[in-house]
Parts: sequence; C-alpha cells; structure tokens
Amino acid sequence: MENWKIEIDGDGIALITFDVPGRSMNTMTLKAVQELGDIAKRIKTEDAIKGAVFQSGKATGFCAGADLDELEAGADAAKTEEERLKLYFDVSYKTTRIYRELETCGKPVAVALEGLALGGGLELCLACHYRVVADNPKIKLGLPEAKVGLLPGAGGTQRLPRLIGVQNAAMLILQGGDKSPQEAKALGYVNEVVPAGETVEAAKTWVKANPKAVAPWDVKGYRVKDGPHSPAGTMIAIGGNAMVSKQTNLNFPAQRHIMSCIYEGVQVPMDAALRIESRYFAKTAATPQAKGMMRSLFVSMQALAKGGNRPKDVPQYEIKKVAVIGAGLMGAGIAYVQAKAGIETVVGQFPLMANGRALTMEAGESGGFVRVTARKDNHVIVGIHAVGPHISELSGEFALALEMGSRLEDIADSIHVHPTLSESFAESTLAALGHAIHI
Repeated sequence: MENWKIEIDGDGIALITFDVPGRSMNTMTLKAVQELGDIAKRIKTEDAIKGAVFQSGKATGFCAGADLDELEAGADAAKTEEERLKLYFDVSYKTTRIYRELETCGKPVAVALEGLALGGGLELCLACHYRVVADNPKIKLGLPEAKVGLLPGAGGTQRLPRLIGVQNAAMLILQGGDKSPQEAKALGYVNEVVPAGETVEAAKTWVKANPKAVAPWDVKGYRVKDGPHSPAGTMIAIGGNAMVSKQTNLNFPAQRHIMSCIYEGVQVPMDAALRIESRYFAKTAATPQAKGMMRSLFVSMQALAKGGNRPKDVPQYEIKKVAVIGAGLMGAGIAYVQAKAGIETVVGQFPLMANGRALTMEAGESGGFVRVTARKDNHVIVGIHAVGPHISELSGEFALALEMGSRLEDIADSIHVHPTLSESFAESTLAALGHAIHI
C-alpha cells in the first residue's frame, strides 16, 4: 500500500500507520480512502487480527482532512451540474461507507493521536471505538469544514452529536471550531489523554481489554440525549435555526444545511443518517458560496502559504521582532495578535496618532516605543516595557507594520525598510513623504 503500513504484533493487534508520501501533512486523498477500504476488509476477515490501532507516521499530526485540491479538480472536470453533484455525493458516501465498515468490523478499533486531527481525519477517529490523545494543549481536534463553506461529509454531523449531544456538536460544527485534548475529553469525544509518546501503548491496552467493542449507537435502545423529540432538542432546533438565520443573513448555505443534517440524521439509524449527510454534503459543495470559499479561503491560501506569490529572487529570512507604528485601534489589534503568537513586538505611539488605544504609556504626549511580550503557556500578555523614543533603539532584524493614518515624518528622518518591500512601494512613499527610505 502507498499510504498505509500495517504491522501485526504478537497479541494480534494491527498497528496501522497513516503516512501519505511526499507530503508534510497527511490528507485523506481518494487513493488513501480506497486503501483504507482494503484495510477494513482485512481487519474484518483475517482471524489473526484481533483488533487495530491507527497512528500517524508524521510528526505534524494524524490527518488535516480531505484533499480539497483533489476534490476541486474533479469538480472542475465535470461537464454538467448533475455530474458535479454526483461526484460530490460519491466522494462523501464512499468515504463514509468505508468508515462505517471499519466501525462495524466486529473487532475493537482505536486511534492513537500525537498531533492534530481535523475534518475527515477526526471523522475517521470518531468512527473508531476508542480515541487516545497525547496531553498537549497545542493539538487541535475539530471539524473546520464550515469555515470553507462545506459541512463534514464522512460522518461528522452524525457521530459527534451522538457522542457529545446535539447542542454541543452543533455549536462546534457550525463554527468550524476545534478543541484541545483536555477540552475534547471533557466534552466526550476523546476517551483518554496520556503523556506524549504513550498513546499507542494505551490504545493497545484498551483493545486487548475490549475484544467485543461496538459503537454506542449500535447498541439496541440507544437514544441521543437531546434529540429533536426531547424538550431540550425542540428548543435547540427552533432557537438554533433562528440564530443561524440571524447571524448568516441566509447567505451561507453550509450552516443551514448543517442544522438540517443534524436534525434529520439523529432521528434515524446510523446507516440512514450517513446517507442523509452525504446528500447534504453534495448539495452544499455544489453551491457558488462553497466553491468561492473553498478556492479563496483554502486552495489559494495553501498556495500562498507555500510561497506561490513570492518573488523568486528574494531569499528567505527570519523575522525576529515586529515594530508596529501606531497604537490606535488597528495598531493595537496587530500588536495583540503578534504578541499572542509569541512574536516579540514593539509598538510606537506618537503625538499625532489617535488616542493610543494599544496601551497607556508613561511617555504620554511625547510618544515613544514599548515592547509587548506574551507568556507562552496561555498566550496572555504580561509585560509592557519602555524601550525609548527612537526607532533606532530597536536592535536586530524586524518587520515594519504601519497603522493606517500613521505619519512616518513623526518617527524618524530615515526609515529602513526590509528588502522584501518593492522598489515601487519605496518610490511612492518617498514621493508622498519626502523621506529617505533605504532598500
């Protein structure tokens, strides 16, 4: 197999490693899904296999979700709207059927997570009977599809409400949010959190102790705790739809379809619920809103993150600190986000800048520079330290961010701008301000 590796230990537990070749992060490609189907059949039929544990072969995480580039390429090749709808449905339903085969194979299946699991990656984890995650608050576990105009199409809208309740699941799915391992455990979609490096062993221990594991929704008499026919569920359906309509102004089909998908799906058995989800996935993915959001917010952003628009003749460099010129509303936001991310940030406030909202400075009307620092454990800003009145007092290589309305003539006679800024930018700024800007 190209994307999966299977090792069977002396106890009959198959350790299945997910490792897509040539990529820094695993994604659920069509080839990976096809091979996973073969694995599910093998687990079910081979007597030597008593159970299975999934893990990632990459340090970056388990899986970031479906390969949207591949999905969009297939959709672009479709000649008619009907072909496009069929493609979206087939991709979703094939994946969800394979996950379901794994879930109903008759043997215990667990997953050991040392890194993130998002989208289709988390949906695979939800189809496993037991989920063990490393105790690392930076690990993200969520379903972000709504952020790119889609809905989870491999069981996410059906398994998550059955695990943590309709209200909790709807909030998470509608917002495209994610949780840390401890938060996910508190909600109920992670079973165990252990120290890093011990996840596989913990998962194997559970598999050996539970040879007849089944999903909760496959046990006779199972009911969703706040389903549509409960008092709480009725209020969620009515209030939730009203809130979604108000917040989206009916401009985002994904959110409305998510609500319908959950409402309809939790009332029927899992197999029927998964068909409902795939139909809504196809209907959502074919909308112009989804196409635009996927292309703008994912495909194009991925290309930019890989340097797709970077000038070829500019070498890479490391920014060690950032200077934000202007401490008003916009400058405050820039400084806060950078400090929260752990970047050393220096904020400059000057007399002609509005209000100084970013911080209160002892320098008062005379202005000056201060350094904003953040504590790494919980990203809370804990320190604001005076540096001095001149930009020349900032040592080391830094990037310059200007708040709208900032006046460079209030800062220094000569501003040194990083080489990545274009010559045309320098010339236009020079003409407007009459200052020497050195490239």
